[in-house]
Amino acid sequence: MQQRHQQMAEAFGNQPARAVAAATGRETRIEHDSPRTTAQSAVTFSKERNLEREAVVDERELLRDALRRSMGQATLTDVRAEFERRARSGEFIGVEQKTGRPGRAFTTQEMLEYECDTIKLMRAGQNNREALVSTDTRKAVEKDHPHLSDSQRAAVEQIFVEPRSSHGA
Repeated sequence: MQQRHQQMAEAFGNQPARAVAAATGRETRIEHDSPRTTAQSAVTFSKERNLEREAVVDERELLRDALRRSMGQATLTDVRAEFERRARSGEFIGVEQKTGRPGRAFTTQEMLEYECDTIKLMRAGQNNREALVSTDTRKAVEKDHPHLSDSQRAAVEQIFVEPRSSHGA
């Protein structure tokens, strides 16, 4: 079988041998970034990844992803120093953690601005539309669903609450 492969290779110009020779003839030199540069790009990656869907992120998650991204090119000391530098500069803004959670949590100015914009839109839209359901529909839901618990009933009522200004309730 090996002889057959050699014959085929010769018939087609010894392509495998040329490919191997070309690859070994080309020496590539891999240059590594400095640990500081690696830490900078790793922290940037971690910030973008973690704050893509969450407004507040635990410090440990930010450091974890930065370390993973650096793939051993930066130490925890390098990554933590870069993170602290950015926190001091205001790029990361510390926020209070939920009760009982250890460590620090952070957000960014951009996330705070998004939240302010969302609140402005919500306030601008309050009491501008008719109620989602009528009083008759609310009574029918209560009658047709007696199995709901008190908390479920309260949730349904909260959803169905009529805007006070549109009906004078």
